Amino acid sequence: MARDAFEREYDKLQKTLNTSKGLITILTDEHSASAFNTSGEKVGEIICGECCVRLDAMGEPQYELLLTSANVDQMYRRLGIAEACVEAICETSGQIIFANMDAYMPQSDGSHLTSDGKAFAYKMIKKGKMNRMTSDDVDS
Repeated sequence: MARDAFEREYDKLQKTLNTSKGLITILTDEHSASAFNTSGEKVGEIICGECCVRLDAMGEPQYELLLTSANVDQMYRRLGIAEACVEAICETSGQIIFANMDAYMPQSDGSHLTSDGKAFAYKMIKKGKMNRMTSDDVDS
């Protein structure tokens, strides 16, 4: 897909991040953000889904964004790319992202934390950029 066609798909927010590997462009919509290097190659991505976390006083489901996938290419890790993607999704959607901290195996909501995912989620929670969710928090 041509770069300009991709940018049209992700036209909600575009920001750049200056890293030791060069400029990284973050393109986002309401539920995902992708990071691209100066050659236009995707080097990272955060994807969220909507999850019912509670019912309001009228019994209506209240949906929140749930982290379902986080990936940054090995050579681009620890540069702030995933954090910038989280910030971009929060800015675009107007919501904070939840992370299911009990999810070691794929859950019915699609989430699970693998590799560096749990440490990343804890770091974002500690910084106030994400909220912690456990399996008990999700209404079936």
